[in-house]
Amino acid sequence: MRQLALIALVVLLLAACHRDSDKAGARGQVVNLAYATLPDTSLVRLALDRGFFAAEGLVVNAKPFAFGKLALASVLGGSSDLATVAETPFVLAIMAGEKLSISAVIANSDRNMAVVASESQGVTLPSDLVGKAIGVPLGTNGEYFLDAFLIARGIEKRSVRIVDLQPDQMLHAIQSGRIAAAVAWNPTLLHMKNSLAGKGRVFDGEDFYTASFCIAGTQDFVSKHPEAMRAFLRALISAEAFMTDNPVQARAMIGKDSGSDEASLATILDAFKFRVGIDKSFLLVLEDEINWVIRSRTTSLEAKPDILGLIDSEALSSVAPERVRFIK
Repeated sequence: MRQLALIALVVLLLAACHRDSDKAGARGQVVNLAYATLPDTSLVRLALDRGFFAAEGLVVNAKPFAFGKLALASVLGGSSDLATVAETPFVLAIMAGEKLSISAVIANSDRNMAVVASESQGVTLPSDLVGKAIGVPLGTNGEYFLDAFLIARGIEKRSVRIVDLQPDQMLHAIQSGRIAAAVAWNPTLLHMKNSLAGKGRVFDGEDFYTASFCIAGTQDFVSKHPEAMRAFLRALISAEAFMTDNPVQARAMIGKDSGSDEASLATILDAFKFRVGIDKSFLLVLEDEINWVIRSRTTSLEAKPDILGLIDSEALSSVAPERVRFIK
């Protein structure tokens, strides 16, 4: 028993030394982060507000964007090192030949996206969307959600008219009659639900889609900055622990950043699971979306990407191996 205790102590000491070494290696390193100002990035916002990145020795220059597609564009344009982004813009960039990798998933939800429709335009059932115009931000996971929704509800894609709209344009477009429905995510989704109360229908996708928000960067940056990546992920894990241990305080901080009232924020955040990790189910989502791109779009790639090659789990495996739940 004494020998086992000694071994456990040695393991803990070695782990502590490894953390201190990583922190020393990361100290002063600058990470330019493009993050979406969405509930999906709550862990990032907590890590910034609570100083968890700074505690790991990192200097994080955080630039806000309205949603993940725009944040990823900052990385692709060379202005940022890492981005918070949903899986679909990442897949579309990969299929366009970009060299990117995902280091971790930080949030997922099967209740954060839905089709919001107007009863005044004759939509009370999903089948009523036939012949109607539907708004969606193309190039986002909203586009993938809409395709999956139409298939799941037995609606031919050619029977609807798809209009490329930004989230802040959707409510006016419905109210003005330009479109009959829109694919929305929170907080836009909740705002539209409330604004169309009694005159709107909401069709969710809990049975066919789970959205994931990720930490993504260029393969070059991620592979060449291992200490910074480990420190970055440790800070997010600290933010996750803070959210778990201090839910009221965490929500107050997130609410302050988002401008949402307490009741709305509680409704929105309850739709999410905030956890830093990668598991096999996420790899299956990437594979499904790659196949979707191959079926529905033109791609410059000559061969289908290797799913495992899109994941750089080295930093997460080093920091918290139990959070990497697939075999590479």
